[in-house]
Amino acid sequence: MPEEEYGELRQKIDTVVHTAALVKHYGDSQEFQRINILGVQNILQFSKNKSLFHISTTSIAGDYAKQGQENLYFNEDSLDIGQNLGGNCYVESKFEAEKIISRHIQDGFKATIIRVGNLTGRQTDGVFQINIRDNKFYQILKSIIEISKIPKSWAKKDLEFTPVDLCSRAIVKLLQVEESSGKTFHLLNHNFIKINNVTKILLEMGYKVDIVSDNSFYKYLQDRLSHINNFDTLLGLVPDLQKGKLNYNTSAVTVDFRFTIAALRQLDFEWAPIDEAYIKKVFAYMRLVGFVKKLPQELLN
Repeated sequence: MPEEEYGELRQKIDTVVHTAALVKHYGDSQEFQRINILGVQNILQFSKNKSLFHISTTSIAGDYAKQGQENLYFNEDSLDIGQNLGGNCYVESKFEAEKIISRHIQDGFKATIIRVGNLTGRQTDGVFQINIRDNKFYQILKSIIEISKIPKSWAKKDLEFTPVDLCSRAIVKLLQVEESSGKTFHLLNHNFIKINNVTKILLEMGYKVDIVSDNSFYKYLQDRLSHINNFDTLLGLVPDLQKGKLNYNTSAVTVDFRFTIAALRQLDFEWAPIDEAYIKKVFAYMRLVGFVKKLPQELLN
């Protein structure tokens, strides 16, 4: 961008919403550093004497605690609590970016950090991002459908779906209040749905997903990984499998969002429940764009 145009923009703009990031959960660490860390440093320079809203991710809470730590809670004021980021380049880059912004906030910089959860298709129609294949959560959903089974220990676990259109409305609400400055928020839909309830909905859509023992599930994945043509099917699970996280013996980190829920209620915002109709929209869109296999009767149409 020409320096003159850059200067004009700096004079005209009083609020910056920084959403740009490389968001896929695997790739070249240098690319993540260039976009997600150096990008933040550049936007901070541009945003001097302005209000900055930085979009981060609840994934920086980590997937599990380090050995010897149990029952870790990660609230809006948390940042480095000794969580294990699992060697995930994306999460590590967002974590480092937050550290940089937090230091600027401590020095008086006007900035707000908004950590978003599992962004999913719009509540209205289930439509999702064009690069759906780069989304880790959707890759997990795809893997569940493709292998047609889940381990028993997953059945009662909660799944978080945060419709992107609702999340954007919540962000706009926070943008409009001065009190947001200097604070961090966790924007995730706390109306969770059990995985086994999702599998019941999938069955209604024609996808049968069996619940099997953890050991047989683990063995099944290991056997499938020996065949190179199965990699795409297992892409949502392979990174965790390689780190040994499918033994389910690690202590989870709980993301606390109570402060954000209270703040949003004061702004007349409530998250919608995740019901059967919405889940069907999500999977129907995945099928529409060819991300998951079509049913035999659909192939005849």
